[in-house]
Amino acid sequence: MKEQIYHRSLKIIEEIYNESQYGIDDLYRIKDIVHSLDDNHWVGKQWLIDTLYPLYNKIYGTNTSGKIYIAGGWYGLQAHLIKQVFKNFHVITGDMDPMTEHFGHRLFSDTDIEFKVENCLDSIDLNADIIINTSCEHMDKEDLETFISLKPKESIIILQSNDYGELDSHINCSSSLEEFVESVEPFLSKNWIISKSQIDLGDFNRFMIIGQ
Repeated sequence: MKEQIYHRSLKIIEEIYNESQYGIDDLYRIKDIVHSLDDNHWVGKQWLIDTLYPLYNKIYGTNTSGKIYIAGGWYGLQAHLIKQVFKNFHVITGDMDPMTEHFGHRLFSDTDIEFKVENCLDSIDLNADIIINTSCEHMDKEDLETFISLKPKESIIILQSNDYGELDSHINCSSSLEEFVESVEPFLSKNWIISKSQIDLGDFNRFMIIGQ
C-alpha cells in the first residue's frame, strides 16, 4: 500500500510539473506533497495509531464505532492510517487549503475518508468521539487552547507537537514533553492525561498526549 501511495504521488507531481508549462504556477505543491509523505510523517502518524488503538480498545472495546475528526489533516495520510484500524469509524480530515482535498482524494482514493476544507475552530465535527491534531506547533497558543476547549467532555483527544523551532511555520513549539503537557492539560475537559510520550526523529523530538 505504501508503494502504491508513493506511485500516485509521483503521478500527481508529474501532472503539476506539466501544468506549470501552461501557466498554472503551483510548483511549490510538489515539495508540499513530497514532505507530507516523508519518513518522519509516516513514523509519527503510525506511532499515534500504535499508541492509541490498544488504549482505546482497553477502555471501549474492539467493536465500537463512531466518528474521528483530524484537524489540519493535510493530504490525508493520518486519516488513511487511522482508517486501517478504526474500520467502523467515520473518519473526517479537515484542512484550510482547498487543494488538500483535491490531491488527498487521489492519493487515498481507495480509503473511505471524508475530506473537508475548513478552519478546525469552526468545524461542526468537533463533536467527534476521537479528535486528533498532529500539528499543534502550527497553531497559535490561544487557538490551540480554544481548539482543545471545544471538544465534548467525553471525547478522546490526541495532540502532537515538537521542539523544532527552526521553521517559520512552527509558531508554537514546546521545548520538552513536560512543557507540552503543562501547556494543554488545563484545557482538557477532564484534565486527564491517558498517555504522554515522545520519539526521537533525529533532528527533533515529537511529543504526543492522549487525554480526555
